[in-house]
This record gives sequence, structure tokens and C-alpha cells, in this order.
Amino acid sequence: MKICIVSCYLPPKKGGSAEVMGNLIRYMSTEDVVVFGELDEKERKQCEASLKCNVYAFWSDFNLGGRGKRFFILFRWMMVPLMMMRMAQVIRKEKPDAILGVYPDNLYCFAAERIARRFKIPFYSYFHNTYVENRDGFNKYIGEKIQKRIFENSNTVFVMSDGMKRFYEKHYKNTRFASLTHTLNPSLLLPEDYQYTATQKQKYSMVITGNINASNVEGTKRFIEAIKDSDRFELNIYTHVPYLMLMNRGLSFPKEWHKGYIPDGEYFSTIRSYDIIVLVHGFTGAYSEVEYETIFPTRTIPYLLSGKPLFVHAPPKSFLASFVRENECGILVDEASHEAVLKGLDQLTNPDVSERMVRNGQETVKKFHPEVVSSGFLDIVRSQNESAVV
Repeated sequence: MKICIVSCYLPPKKGGSAEVMGNLIRYMSTEDVVVFGELDEKERKQCEASLKCNVYAFWSDFNLGGRGKRFFILFRWMMVPLMMMRMAQVIRKEKPDAILGVYPDNLYCFAAERIARRFKIPFYSYFHNTYVENRDGFNKYIGEKIQKRIFENSNTVFVMSDGMKRFYEKHYKNTRFASLTHTLNPSLLLPEDYQYTATQKQKYSMVITGNINASNVEGTKRFIEAIKDSDRFELNIYTHVPYLMLMNRGLSFPKEWHKGYIPDGEYFSTIRSYDIIVLVHGFTGAYSEVEYETIFPTRTIPYLLSGKPLFVHAPPKSFLASFVRENECGILVDEASHEAVLKGLDQLTNPDVSERMVRNGQETVKKFHPEVVSSGFLDIVRSQNESAVV
């Protein structure tokens, strides 16, 4: 059985969605998958070499120096007919048995659904985060129409976490949902006999990595305010977001803390050089309440893979908080106060506590092995396609 995966974000693009899709696809055989995405020709060749399957590209990446994509929404929508023509060529050539449309890009997911209907091919969708629930005004009005069409015509809507699955099942009774979680890079798994040995120190180095945006800026601001005058903890922040832009988003910290972006090949060696890894999730902000409750940050899995103690600051009702509680893989602070942050960090400096958290983390990440996740995904699609034939 062959699946055509339509995703705006694919390797070598940066970001969580591209990483998730790359890890998922790499564990599907060449005969099982063909890929269509937003890539220029150079990126397409890199993607094909990385994923080892046929990759087809359509360019619609209007932006301003890598940012401001939202200002070109109208231009991108105007290109949908051309995108669908290109998709139709791929469908005729590859003859897939199913099509998977991936959101967080509504254009590509929408176009995939239209092509599936046109060619009468079973359609599945994969939502990395909420769509309608995170829109307002006219964008929400349009989003409701698109999401309604996608949900109605999806054999199954795959979602990124059990938190999203529970939310959608509660509000969309007539749609079938299934969790298709983040995946890890197996080459980054630590040896089975790995043992983390903690030592007490006068000062502990901490690290935050990745994007700092509406999903986490409020919590990050509170974390920084809690620790910036402490003589026990020092923090470095690795992010592609420029320092001045972070200041504009309300953060305040010494410029020397800002370390820029970590090159891919240096990511794990860099974060493993720190004593504590910090994962912050916003309690409030520009996103909807549902988004904060259901987000499962992509960096969670690489952080667990690091084999270092994990500190998590997240709202109590969020899926991330329940995940950390259930697996006991990090110290969780779910109270929005400076005092609680410092108390949680103090707990993590206890060697017995940090060593136990790391051991639990190494067990937890095994659930996210792409072989397990990809196999579960293919089993669902095969089963439903076979049932439709019968």
C-alpha cells in the first residue's frame, strides 16, 4: 500500500513539524510512501536524499527574509489551483492508495483533501496543533469551513497527542481520531546501560532552546525573572529569535545569555553540556485556552533523549503537565509564581531526585521510537482501507 503524504514542512526545513514528519517518513519503506511538500529544487533533492523516497515539490514559500509568511496568505491561496494541478500529476504518476494531508499549513491540507475527493482516494489528515480553536474573526470563519470539510472527509484525523485526541473527541462526536505522536531520531538514543550520576554543585548551568513565541513567552518571562538574580543558577538561551525581538516580546535578560541557533550537528553535545534542561510552556498568551491545554512541545523528546535532568514549567491542566506527572520524567512546576520555580529547581538539585527523573525519562522516550509510531499509523490506514474495500 502506498500513501501520498502532503506536508508543507519537511526536511531540510527547520522547526518541529519538519522534524516530526522526517522521523515518521524515514521509517516507512520506499514502497509505502511518496511525499509532496513546499520545497525549492535544492531542498527537494536534500529531502529525497534524507527520506529515501520520491519527493515532489511545489514552491509557495513567500516570506520576508524567512519571516512574515502571514503577510502573503492571499498570494499563497491564489496558488492553490496550481498546487492542485501539480498534485494531480503526482497522483496520476504514483497511483497512491491513500492521501495524508498535514496541518499546521491549511493550504496544503486543504489541497490534499480536494485532490483525494477528485480522484476518489481515501483521505486522512494529521493535525499537529488545533486550527479553528486558535483563530478569531474572519480567519476563524474561514477556518471553520475548511476544518469542517477536512474532518468530514477524513477516514481518521490523526493528532499529535492524547491531549488533542481527548479534546477533539469531546467536541467532534462524528469524527474518528487517533494519536500519532512525535517521533525521535533512534540514533540519538543513549546506550541501554547509560547511567546518569548527579553531583551537588555551588552553581548549576541551565539551558533553554528553540522558538520563544506566544506558546511559551509568558512562562519563559516568569522563569527568567525567578532565576536572574540567583547565585545558584545560570542560564543560556539558544534560539533563532534575535535578542532585540525577544526584548520586544517582553523578556529581559543580559545579552550574553543569548547564544543564537545551535547547528544541527552540535545540538545534543551542546545541551548535554548543561546541568539542567528547562522546558517552559505558557500559562496564558495570544493563543486560545485549548491550545495551551493541548500543546505538546516538539523539544520535549530531544530533552528527554539528552539524559540530563529536566525542569518543566507548565499549566496544571495542560497535556504536557499530565505527561510529566504520569511518567515522572522531570520536575514539574505548575504554579505561576517565582517562589514555586525556585523551589522546583531546588528539588532537582537533589541527586536522588535528578537521577530518578533521568532514568524514567530514558524509559519514556522508547514510546516515541519512529518504528513503533510509523507501524501504528500504517496499521490504521491499512485496516481502514481494507474495510472500505470489503
